[in-house]
Amino acid sequence: MNETVTESITFKDYLFRYLANTISLMNGLFGLLGIIVLKNDPTAVFLAARLLVWGEICDILDGRIARRTRLKSELGPKLDNIGDTMTFVLLPTVMIHTALKDEWFAVLIAGLYMGAGIFRLVRYSSIASKFTEFQGMPVSVPAFMIMSLLVNPIFAPWDMAITSLIFTLLMFSNLAYPSLKGKKSFFDYFFAIPTVTIVGLMAVVSDEWIVNLSWYMFSIMAYYAVAGPFVEKMHKKNLYKGKEESD
Repeated sequence: MNETVTESITFKDYLFRYLANTISLMNGLFGLLGIIVLKNDPTAVFLAARLLVWGEICDILDGRIARRTRLKSELGPKLDNIGDTMTFVLLPTVMIHTALKDEWFAVLIAGLYMGAGIFRLVRYSSIASKFTEFQGMPVSVPAFMIMSLLVNPIFAPWDMAITSLIFTLLMFSNLAYPSLKGKKSFFDYFFAIPTVTIVGLMAVVSDEWIVNLSWYMFSIMAYYAVAGPFVEKMHKKNLYKGKEESD
């Protein structure tokens, strides 16, 4: 592990770093377990949904813990990327195929989604330091959209197919989305607080409540997908205007 130390490093810094790495691995483990569950029993959609939710909780925690240490590591972001691939790309891909298994285009749509998700993560790891915003739709957003469609019996396979294709294009796109890091705006709080609340509830509630909460999750993710690029564009415009006034 290559480490860059700029200040005096304490035992606490090492503890937080290895704790963050362990949680990143747990993220990937939850994704793997979700894939195994669905492949062994395609009807176990609620267990797979809970495993995706627990993967998201790990993804939230590992970043927060990593930022509390002054020990910079090249290993941490790579482990985080692998965990995200398992939970937010491969597991939703299997969810798509499970929902569309009786359709001739199931493999095609699932394959396109997987390719878009991997492309999005590789692009992010390559250019993350150059931008303050996300380039293309973050993979966790379509993952929760797919999960919401899978657990809610009111949605038909065609709903899954169309939604998957739309978010495949959004992950491939160059649209800028708010990263929710740094200084928070009203949009950030309006999106983040309900999302974290619903994720926390989905981790512990009954199957019936997961179905009910899936409506709210679907709506919040759709809101981010549609409003995100406009909010980011306005943010850049205001930032540029502020710089001009200061000059």
